[in-house]
Amino acid sequence: MNDGSSHSDQRIDALLRRLDPSILGEEDLNDVQPSEDSEGHRRTHGGTTGGHPQLSTASTRPKGVRQTAESCSFGPTSGHSIICRLSLAFEICDDSESDKRSLRLAESVTELLRPSDSAVQHHDPGVGIILPSQSEFRELYRACFEEHIILYQVITETELESVLQNSSPGTGAVATALLHSIAALGFACGRHRHSELGCDHNIYLAKAHAQAARSKLDLPRCEGILSLQSILCLVLYFLSRSNITLAYSYSTLACNWLLQLGLHRESLRGSPNTSLPEHRRKEIVIVALKLQVYLTLTLDLPLALQRKQIDSEMWASVQSRFDSDPSENVDRSSPSSCHFLLLEVTKEGLEKTFTKSTNDMTISNEEAQDHIDLSKLGSVEARLQELIERAFNSTARIADPRQAKATKLDLEMTTYSCQLMLYMPFLHYVERMAKGMPTSRTRSQRVLTCIKVASKTITFCDNQLRHKTLEPSSWFQTYTLFLAVLTLMFLIAAHRGTTHPSEAWKKGEQGIRILAAMRCHDNGASKCLKVIRALIDQLSHTVEFDIDAIERTTPTLCEACGDRTSTTPSASVFGQSPATRDARMMVSNVVQLQHGGKSAADIMLAEANDFVLFGNNYGFGG
Repeated sequence: MNDGSSHSDQRIDALLRRLDPSILGEEDLNDVQPSEDSEGHRRTHGGTTGGHPQLSTASTRPKGVRQTAESCSFGPTSGHSIICRLSLAFEICDDSESDKRSLRLAESVTELLRPSDSAVQHHDPGVGIILPSQSEFRELYRACFEEHIILYQVITETELESVLQNSSPGTGAVATALLHSIAALGFACGRHRHSELGCDHNIYLAKAHAQAARSKLDLPRCEGILSLQSILCLVLYFLSRSNITLAYSYSTLACNWLLQLGLHRESLRGSPNTSLPEHRRKEIVIVALKLQVYLTLTLDLPLALQRKQIDSEMWASVQSRFDSDPSENVDRSSPSSCHFLLLEVTKEGLEKTFTKSTNDMTISNEEAQDHIDLSKLGSVEARLQELIERAFNSTARIADPRQAKATKLDLEMTTYSCQLMLYMPFLHYVERMAKGMPTSRTRSQRVLTCIKVASKTITFCDNQLRHKTLEPSSWFQTYTLFLAVLTLMFLIAAHRGTTHPSEAWKKGEQGIRILAAMRCHDNGASKCLKVIRALIDQLSHTVEFDIDAIERTTPTLCEACGDRTSTTPSASVFGQSPATRDARMMVSNVVQLQHGGKSAADIMLAEANDFVLFGNNYGFGG
């Protein structure tokens, strides 16, 4: 790693160490009302109970495997922890080889969220990087904010034009940083550009502009709105490159700068932000909050900005946007506000349901020990139901059909993402249900909802692939699809696998093929496939997919821009079981067949698809 980048990282790390999110206050999570699911629950740790595997740091395994330095960086309801803990629930042995497989899986998930220094290529700051022409800037802008990240309007086209018109060889460092950050994001996005000019070239330029933007910013202090917009663009860029922990660090810094600028207060005469129209000031606040909430959901880390720090008048205006009259200023803000509230309610649901969310949290098949409090989950789900309905209705306010379509896509994907993140911590109960063991109705319903949402997510992504609206650089799309695939893999694992292409297996393979199509220069999809490989290695006794064959037979979106219309494989590949493609497969030849010759996994999948916890008839919800 070059010295310039190392110095920049050290500066931001030093700054973030001074920011203690705990001093900002937290919601009271201790006000727990008794319910049939929570009353009398004992909070215990360690070992196994009733012969069923459970996940706890108090295991007989070596601590170095159970809790690596990397895994300690993520909270227990983070994607990292959930994946690693669930995978252990389906192991059949506890030996040194199992420990090695578990460690490889943990390392691959860590690499997905926090790339190692060796995986991050840095541009030499001594080599100048020229800003694109104004016409190219406009193309880069449209590829980002009008096509793929429409719900994160960090900067408007009018604001960009103002910066471009005032730019010159002597343009100040702040404006230059903003232009470099927009260029970085623009070169990272857009599969059509990647198809024409090559992924390697575009990613090289994206990294060079990102490094240039970082070198122009004075991290210890915010120098105005343009600095804040630069940081937010870099957050989106780091997300596109699957550097989630760095995105979180910069998002936290953006929240601090937002407070410095006073954007959380009603505008005052003479304040440095009065040059911005009021609706744009609020939109930037919402964007910063959305990124922070999403990243803390993914990593299960503390929020750097609490709701109570925002003026009540401004907060009321965020929620009232649902009922605003359609106008030029609120075309996007109504869906954007709804998008934020979906994320916020999901985070609240996780915090209040998993009340023992600490590093020693146990995930157990014994309900009395699972550290789950269901007393407030119902109210969270009711709010999600309302928001899902409003999410669909909010898109009707957008006059531009193309933007309305893109916004609906992002909102629907967000509803799936929120439900998967909320319900995957229940997924360890799928094994108990598969064995026909008693499971409370409340828990089994959440397992079925998680499976159903996973199936709907894969179907939805395949439909978007057919319509050429999937974007390889979109972490939001990639990670949601990834969680859906993992859910079906755990469903198959709970039923001791399958040696023929059952419906559950085919749906899982379809999701993997979509991820394979979204590969681009070691992006999030490529890293997700590495995690899936490691998980298959750990669960090879019960689930198997031939990732090599899938990648060989699936052209990427960047390579086949416009040619690829579906993830349905050719006849020579489709229908082959994992056993016929890989002689090393360890899945049992015995398939659990039940009524009508269907596999047990397929029966549960069908049951899940018929189950309705909440949602509507428009494709949103569970």
